[in-house]
Amino acid sequence: MVNAILMQLRDTAVIMGVIALVGLLLQKKSAVDVFSGTVKTIIGFLIFNIGSDAMSAQITIFSDMAHDLMHTRR
Repeated sequence: MVNAILMQLRDTAVIMGVIALVGLLLQKKSAVDVFSGTVKTIIGFLIFNIGSDAMSAQITIFSDMAHDLMHTRR
């Protein structure tokens, strides 16, 4: 149980959400602004990670094709 919680806390989206939460609290924003800002940061970072994973997968495919064309391997 504790291990599962620690694994979630190491997620970059959660870390960025905590940073946004602290920043909004230091600015003395309202509870609604703090909640929505934190959630938007976490969701935005999750979407960014999904997009970067997809891009990375495509680059790997093209890299393998280029190596096959040039008859080189790493």
